[in-house]
Amino acid sequence: MKTVNINLENQNILVIGGGKKAYEMGKQFENVKYLSPNFIDEIEEEKRIYKHYEKEDIKDYFLIIAASVKNELNHQIVQDCKEQLKCCASIINDDNISISFLHEYNEKYLQLGYQTQNTTNKYYEIFDEEFKHIYKKHEPV
Repeated sequence: MKTVNINLENQNILVIGGGKKAYEMGKQFENVKYLSPNFIDEIEEEKRIYKHYEKEDIKDYFLIIAASVKNELNHQIVQDCKEQLKCCASIINDDNISISFLHEYNEKYLQLGYQTQNTTNKYYEIFDEEFKHIYKKHEPV
């Protein structure tokens, strides 16, 4: 397994969902907004975007977290992120998400792990180039 640190400093993060799970996933980030028609009280008013999700909502965000109570919506968000080459996490287990867990983080970096079927350096070099293309700045660990 190889890991990559992605610099989150000054990156905008969007959590789609306004419930407890959405709040738990988003509270670890500074530049976070929550998009939902309804919110729990713990989510600060200035971080709320009151509306239903639409595909164009993700265009200005670096990391999108699909944390709706509706699994079909979370699946759609994951697909939309994939199409737009957006870094995406989801509360559902989906083969298309680019991050399956958000437990490796600090205030400045999000750490991704990836593994190939054939773990030769040749394949890691291909993925490194893909990370550079999609995420612009990264630091292999």
